[in-house]
Amino acid sequence: MPGTRFLLHLTAFLALGSGLLSAADGPAPLVLTGTRTNWPSFAAEVRHEEGPGVFPTERAYVMIGTNRCAFVVPAGLHLSVPVQNDVTLLSADFDSILTVRVVDRPGVDPGDPTPTALRGSLLYEHPGAAILDTFSLVAEGRRGPALDAGWSDPGGISRRVRVTWIPAPGGLLEFCVVCPAKDFAECQRRLSTVLLTFRSADASGKLHLPVLSDKL
Repeated sequence: MPGTRFLLHLTAFLALGSGLLSAADGPAPLVLTGTRTNWPSFAAEVRHEEGPGVFPTERAYVMIGTNRCAFVVPAGLHLSVPVQNDVTLLSADFDSILTVRVVDRPGVDPGDPTPTALRGSLLYEHPGAAILDTFSLVAEGRRGPALDAGWSDPGGISRRVRVTWIPAPGGLLEFCVVCPAKDFAECQRRLSTVLLTFRSADASGKLHLPVLSDKL
C-alpha cells in the first residue's frame, strides 16, 4: 500500500560466509514462506562477530531463495520480525527505519535503473513527497541512482528519506532509510554503513566479508 511500506528485502542466503571472522552462534533464523506464490523461501538473522584485532560487529544475514548477502547492522538499529518476505531494521524508538528490498516493478531494467524510475517509485509510495536532491550511490562497486525527499506525516512530523537502487547479482536492490528530519544526518551515516559493508555471494556461493579492525 502506498505510504506504508518500508521494507528490507535482500537477495541473500543465511551463511557465515568465507570465514574471515569468527562468530558466536546466534539464535535460530527466522523463517517464513511468503503469501505470493512466486516468493521463494525466506530467512534472516543477526549474528555477533568478533575475533583478535576485530571490532565486535552485529552482521545481518538474509536469504531469499538460493541467493546470499550480508551487511553490518549500524549501531542503534535492531532486526525486526520479517513479514511477507520483508525484514526491517528499526531504531529503539521505532521512529527510524532502514530497509533493503528487491525491486520488482514492470518496466524497470534491473541492470540499468534510471533516476526517473526511482523518482516514480518514491512518489508512488509517498505522493506528497518533495524531491530535495538527486545523485548516485555505490554498493559493492556498483553505482545506482539515489535521491533525498521529504514530507510531513499525518501527525505533522517532518520526515526525510534517502533511497537508492543498486544493481546486484540477484536483482535490483533498493536501500532506503526513513526518519524524522531532525535525525536525518545520523540516518544517512547508518545507510552509508550498510552500503559500505554490503556483500553478496560470488559465483561459488561464498561471502567475502569486510573485516572491521579495532585499531581504527
